[in-house]
Amino acid sequence: MNKYQMTILNNIDITFRSSELDYASTYQINDDELQLIQDENYNITKYSLILKAESILQVETYSKKWDKIEGYLNQFNIDIDFNNQIRKIKITFNDDIVDPIILNINYIYANRDDYDLVLKEKSEDLLIKKASIRVTTGQSLINVLFQPVSQTYSYTKVELYSFMDNIPLLMARYKVSDDLFFLPIKDLAYGTYKIKVIEYGSNDEIIFTSPFYLVTLQRPRTTQTQNYDR
Repeated sequence: MNKYQMTILNNIDITFRSSELDYASTYQINDDELQLIQDENYNITKYSLILKAESILQVETYSKKWDKIEGYLNQFNIDIDFNNQIRKIKITFNDDIVDPIILNINYIYANRDDYDLVLKEKSEDLLIKKASIRVTTGQSLINVLFQPVSQTYSYTKVELYSFMDNIPLLMARYKVSDDLFFLPIKDLAYGTYKIKVIEYGSNDEIIFTSPFYLVTLQRPRTTQTQNYDR
């Protein structure tokens, strides 16, 4: 692409977007290549590439043959499908002010693993909110409160760990019946513990596993009184 073509290309209003998103997607132009960057949600494959400028006479796309794109009010809408790709775009200008510009299209796909990880983290955050786990303490006591995360909920297991030298050691595993949504763990020494809540479905499958909750049982502070001679 020569400097005259580059100048006129820079004056074209270009938008790359999908109707499934409320923001514009990203594109880049490097020399004669147009890079179309898929949104992080790899399930979105259909987009619109919109070119708008008074200088444009005609736009064509190439897959197996050149096809003309009908414009309206100096705007040309090109359907982009990552699963059914056009390979080139040709832009012709009024009065041949510059030679036609042909851009090769390079489709940049989203990273599926990254997006799946994002979905997993969002799902885990939602389940944590639904579980509404609360851990309270008393004299030699830890109370664990929780809520079912699913209609298929059957029962819960609560795991108790000692936590010394930054190493959790399993002390006990308690099964909580389907009609109770709390567990009192009694007769505990002063110290630091960790709690994990695991919920099970109707087929004994795990439907939720919480992160660790750190709990410390401390000796109550005693209030000393002083008697003064008058």
